[in-house]
Amino acid sequence: MGNGYVIQLRDVDGDAQINWQTLVCADVSGRKQPDWLKKGNIIFSARGSRNFASLVPDTDLPVVCSPHFFIIDLKGREDVLPEFLAWQLNQAPLQKYFQQAAEGSVHVSIRKAVLGQAPIAIPPIDKQKIIVELADRVLKEKKALEKLIELRRLEVDAIAKNILK
Repeated sequence: MGNGYVIQLRDVDGDAQINWQTLVCADVSGRKQPDWLKKGNIIFSARGSRNFASLVPDTDLPVVCSPHFFIIDLKGREDVLPEFLAWQLNQAPLQKYFQQAAEGSVHVSIRKAVLGQAPIAIPPIDKQKIIVELADRVLKEKKALEKLIELRRLEVDAIAKNILK
C-alpha cells in the first residue's frame, strides 16, 4: 500500500473528467515532499495526441499526477476561475492551437512555453460563472443521454435474447 494516488492519462475520460475510482495507490516519495494536488489545480495533458485540461476538485486523497501532465496553479489570480480556464483549454480554438504547436512525429507533445503562451480570453468573473454553469449542464445532459442509450441497448438485447430462446 502506498502513501498517495497517481492520476495517469488512462484515468481521464473523453470529457476530461478524472475517474477517481481508477487511480492507482503508490508510494509517492523522493528527495522532497510530493507536491500534492490541491482543489482548483488544473492538470493539462502535455503528451500524446489528445491535449486536455482537467480540474482537480476538493478531495481528501493525497494525489499527484504522472509526468504526462503539467500542473496549472492559479493562486494569486482573482480574475480567472480555474474551472473556466480548464473549460477554455478544452475548446476547439485552443485545441487547434495545441495541435499546430505540437512537436514530435512519433511521440507528440506540447512544451510548457507553448501552454504558457496560449491565447486565453478572460471575461469578467460573472460571465465565467455563466459559461461554467452552461458547460456543467451540457456535461450532465450528455451523461444522462449516454445512460439512456445504454439502457435502451440493454432493453433491445433482452428482447433479442427472449425471442431467440
